[in-house]
Amino acid sequence: MYSGGGKASRFSLDLLDEGEHHLGELQAEWQTVPGKSVPDGLKSGSGNSGKLHLTTAGVFFEPERLADPVLKVAFVHMRRPVAALTDAGEVVDHAEAGGRASALVLQAAMVTHMMAHGRPSPYRDVIVDAPGAAGTAGVARGSGDIRKAVKAKLQELRETGMAAGWLRSAGLDASKQWWPPAAPLRGRTAAVVRLAHASATEPLALLARLFSAAHAADGSPAAPDAVATATQALVAERWRGEFDRSLLSGFSERLVLTEPMLVLVVEGTSVRRCRLMLSDAAIYLQPSGVDNPSGAAPPPSFPYSRLTRVWRRRRFMRETGLELVSGSGQSAVAVLLEAGSVGEREQLVAEIAQRVPDGVLMGESLLFRAGRRAPHDAATGAAAAAAGEAAAAAGAAAGASAAESASAAAASLADVPSQLLSQALRQVGWLDEALARTVVSRCRQWQEGGISTHEYLTFLNAAAGRSRLDLGQYPVFPWVLADYASEKLDLKAPAAFRDLSKPIGALSPSRIASLRERVKHMPAGEGEEAPFLYGTHYSTPGYVLYFRVRELPEGHIRLQSGKFDNADRMFLSVAATWEGVLNHSADFKELTPEFYSGDGRFLRNSRGLDLGLLQAGESVGDVELPPWCRSPRDFVRRMRE
Repeated sequence: MYSGGGKASRFSLDLLDEGEHHLGELQAEWQTVPGKSVPDGLKSGSGNSGKLHLTTAGVFFEPERLADPVLKVAFVHMRRPVAALTDAGEVVDHAEAGGRASALVLQAAMVTHMMAHGRPSPYRDVIVDAPGAAGTAGVARGSGDIRKAVKAKLQELRETGMAAGWLRSAGLDASKQWWPPAAPLRGRTAAVVRLAHASATEPLALLARLFSAAHAADGSPAAPDAVATATQALVAERWRGEFDRSLLSGFSERLVLTEPMLVLVVEGTSVRRCRLMLSDAAIYLQPSGVDNPSGAAPPPSFPYSRLTRVWRRRRFMRETGLELVSGSGQSAVAVLLEAGSVGEREQLVAEIAQRVPDGVLMGESLLFRAGRRAPHDAATGAAAAAAGEAAAAAGAAAGASAAESASAAAASLADVPSQLLSQALRQVGWLDEALARTVVSRCRQWQEGGISTHEYLTFLNAAAGRSRLDLGQYPVFPWVLADYASEKLDLKAPAAFRDLSKPIGALSPSRIASLRERVKHMPAGEGEEAPFLYGTHYSTPGYVLYFRVRELPEGHIRLQSGKFDNADRMFLSVAATWEGVLNHSADFKELTPEFYSGDGRFLRNSRGLDLGLLQAGESVGDVELPPWCRSPRDFVRRMRE
């Protein structure tokens, strides 16, 4: 994964809601004043300097001062469309502003605070001057310490019949449970945003268009599907564009594509929209006008001569992904792309294949395609039959008895040689020639001690379609050790290791017996879901972020809808997590590569994140390690041994 330099930005695409798109940013000054005092309450230079980010769902303000939170004002929480402040000091509707707009005026019922004190933290929804209320209410998402204070005020509003009307007039969803005011403010407030180096006219027109898309005809919030449809054309318009030829690194380079291909660049829980161009020397990725904030690193280019692997990948069960890898080891650079269709992905593959050496371009993943289990079964059966026939023929040629030949054939059926399996897979079109050769070669290297088990597992994950760039198909590493309680780890004791002949869900005899009993009582038949043994998977985005929350808190907060998970459900202890995996009826998660490589930073709360309080009253900090290791780095080293 690539990273960039420059000044750190607190704004990232992880702050956006699902389906929300970043459209641009402007240097600005944000000043909050009493609504009735605009413009008299304004003083030039007395606001907060920073960046105004425009999105399809609202506006963000990213202050320069780290102590101040990032603010989000959603269109659905605005009382009225964004207005304009003219040079003459008038506040007018956007349609009347013409070219006279010198600043933007926003008034909303609720503002969301993010990234408080410069660190990822639960979002705080602040209800601003709701009509009929005495002030504002600040509510941390997921907090549970304000319930008593809420009930009295909410009951009062209900008894007077004002609750629903108050919420609707504030632009809020009356079906939700909103909390009463606290920390009073006097007078209705508005945000006045002055742009530093740009006219307010164009942003004003864009915000008016987006505000209209976010509201139905009666002024209520529009349905999500309607908003997506209304903003789709705008996103497509800014995504498309010409390729910037100044990105070419060679004077005589020739473009291969007639126009840029629109692709998604996958980065954890978010994606960037870029334009891809192929030349006769390299692959170029150019940021578009959508989902490319200035704080994000520029995407790399990939000269064909430096490509070491090109993997076909799946995205959401569609064969549209492509992973490019340049270099190797610690210096490797990789990017995961998603094309608009299978045809576009294959067009890229065909062009790249002409320009890279053999062995760089890999074929379909080892995982069977959705709904295509039959090829796997047929391939395995064909390989097993071939192995049995080969063993029987060899035995007969050596003069062995029929019984001995049959025994040899049975042994072959139990352990199908990788060469025969890959040959059978190729015969049914399930594995291409290049990947088959590589699989066999790596298997032989591992068996002969040429590569480590860690290297072999890393390759198998890649060949199976898994990538560190995709949380939905993240590499899976197994629990190997079973002792996380002893003072000293004895690697010669069989009890120190997990039984790798069984899946994680079958390690506990009592649990697997309980699961099998449950299957017997599941309803079956037409219209019913097929009975299943395990109700959850061994790897999901939630599991990856469970382990890596201290390292990737932004992604965790986004997945949890603006908050950290309950403190008692966090990754607190290696030993406790192992016990849960062994005994809990719905916990079957395996590990991630970080447990076997790196310096163990994912185990430390080095950023001082407020991850919540446990029921015992203790703050969540670093992960509790087994007694047999001295530090996170030592833990990873011992795990890899």
